[in-house]
Amino acid sequence: INCRGFKNKLRSFTEINDKMPLIDFYLLNETHCVDVEYPKLRGYTTYFRNRKLGKKGGGVAVLVKDQYKDSVVKISEGLNSEYIVVKVKCFKRNFAFISYYGSQAYHEGGSEHPYEIIKEVEDLLEQDYDIIWGGDFNAHVGDAVRGNNSSINSKGKLFRDFFEDN
Repeated sequence: INCRGFKNKLRSFTEINDKMPLIDFYLLNETHCVDVEYPKLRGYTTYFRNRKLGKKGGGVAVLVKDQYKDSVVKISEGLNSEYIVVKVKCFKRNFAFISYYGSQAYHEGGSEHPYEIIKEVEDLLEQDYDIIWGGDFNAHVGDAVRGNNSSINSKGKLFRDFFEDN
C-alpha cells in the first residue's frame, strides 16, 4: 500500500483493520516516517526502514499480525535502495515479504540502484523462497501489465526483463 504518509491515514487503517480482521501482513511504502518513527497499528508488529534523518518522504514497512511475530525475522534492508525484507518461518514453505519504494528518477549511477533489490530477490529465489514483493516501483513497464500505458523507461525495462526471466 502506498500510503503517502502513514500518520494521517492511521484512522483509515484502523477502520479497514476492524472491518477486515483477516489481513495478516501489510506491505507499506511512502510511510513518510523519519529516524526511529514507524507505523503503529494495534495488533501488529512493525519492521521498517526509513530514510536518513532530514530527508523527506519515502520509508517502507512490513506490518505483521502479532500472532506471527515470533516466526518473523528481518533479514535485510536496502543500503542504497528503500526496501525491507522479512522472512516468515511458520509456514511449510519459506516465505519472504518485501516492501519496496523505488526512486522516481532513476539513471545509471544515480542515488537509487534497482540492481540492489534485484540481487536480493535473486538470492532469495536461489534459497527456494516464495516471495511476496509489493511497493511503488516508480517504473514504466509498458504493456507488460494489461491495460497499462505502453511507455517503458530504463528502470521499467530492467524490472520487466527480470520478471520475464524469473
